[in-house]
Amino acid sequence: MVTLRPNFMCHWGVRKLFKILIAFFRLTLLSIKEKGMNKILNRKTLNLIRIFRGMLFRRKLTHCGKLLRVVGKARLSKSENTKLIIGDYVTLYQNVSFFLDKESAKIIIGDRTYINRRTEISVKAA
Repeated sequence: MVTLRPNFMCHWGVRKLFKILIAFFRLTLLSIKEKGMNKILNRKTLNLIRIFRGMLFRRKLTHCGKLLRVVGKARLSKSENTKLIIGDYVTLYQNVSFFLDKESAKIIIGDRTYINRRTEISVKAA
């Protein structure tokens, strides 16, 4: 028996919708920076943008809890067999970097934590 699913439910449709959302948010963020409209946006809109950035960064992680928020750029450099585990309700501020240089290196960040701007966390040994 063949079951028909709407186009937005298939894998291609979700991927296409995700790409459209990424392009929309990039254009929105560029226009906000160019016009200096950071103060005009309300808190709810900024919070949605942070949650969306968290969704993008979540794809790079081994395990991630609920509601990861990323305020600025977050960078991840890792080698094979490494783990970056982030708990629930974590906020990463601007220019946070994680470096997992050694094989089988592991970083675990607990629940309800924030990492402030320009922080670098590095693991050289397992």
